[in-house]
Parts: sequence; C-alpha cells; structure tokens
Amino acid sequence: MNPIREWTDIGDSRFSDVFGDFRCAEHFANPVPDAAESRFGYWAYRWQSEVEDFLITSPVWYDPSNHQVILYVESDEECDYYRILGICWVELSHGDGGYYIAYIARRLDEREHGIGGKLLAHALKFISENAKIKGFSRETSALIDYRNTESRRLFERFGFAEPGDGRRIEGRYLEYFLPTNSPVWDSAVLHETG
Repeated sequence: MNPIREWTDIGDSRFSDVFGDFRCAEHFANPVPDAAESRFGYWAYRWQSEVEDFLITSPVWYDPSNHQVILYVESDEECDYYRILGICWVELSHGDGGYYIAYIARRLDEREHGIGGKLLAHALKFISENAKIKGFSRETSALIDYRNTESRRLFERFGFAEPGDGRRIEGRYLEYFLPTNSPVWDSAVLHETG
C-alpha cells in the first residue's frame, strides 16, 4: 500500500463512508474531570466529542455558500483505503463581519504529526484568498473551550489572541481573533500547507 495525503472538502464522495471512523475524542467508560457523557454512551471531553458528532451529521446540513469544510485525507484507491486525518470547518464571511473557524481537529492517532498546524494554515490560506476575491476583511475568529489548552496553543502560535477580558461565552468558550492586519496573513507558513 502506498497512500497519498491530499486536501479535499466534505463533498468528496470517496470519504463519505468513513466520516463515522474519524476519532478525535478520547473515550472513557467512566466519568473523568471535565468530561461529559456522549449521546453514544461513553464519556469524552466535550470539545472533542462535538467534532465527532458534527462530522457524522455535517453532510446533512452542509451549505457550500456559507461554509467551507476542509479535509486532510489519506487514500490509496488501488487498495480501497480512505481515511480522514483532520477536518476544519470555516464559516464564510458575507461582508457583514469576519470569517469564523468553527471546528478544527485531527485524528487521535495522528497526535504530534503537525496536522493541526497544517489544517489551520490551510484554512487561513483559504480565508485569505476568499476574502481577496470577494473584497472582504480577512479578520477571523474562533471560540475555543478554555480547557482545551492544545487548541489554544495552536491558535496562539498562528497569531490569534483573546481580547484579554477572560469573559467566557456560554460559560466555557474564549473568543480568539486574528485581525486583518496581522503579519500572519503574509507569512510563508500559509504557503507551506503540504
């Protein structure tokens, strides 16, 4: 087997049968701190299980005029092998505000392989190009669960910052922003998404 890694989107029918196989949430048989019970009968961190639940249901309500769902995948068509490595859901701007990164996640078994950084760089590159075509601001925001230190560090590495007041939305989310004038938009990292 000689799989290739590539970028695609949620409309790629080669991957529609493997959405349910995407695991980014640690599953626990019993309650653990900061975990909530999933509707599927296991315990998981909400910020992880929400992405799994989303991916299973997203094809039903995906609207390409409002969303871009980026998939980083691995496949070998000769062996009929298809696997989603990571996903990023971007809410598109319609000129009345900025872009919004709703979800970003990589497979649990792909930790420490840089996939989160590749996903975020690819999403920001997409946003930059889309904003340029449409004449919109590139300003981008994301809500991140305050307990999700891994995502917070990832977004901070890419120049996102929270306003500083520490206010939590719905009791658990911190809002992070990347302003349209951030030097990240013109950095080489957005052009090395592999």
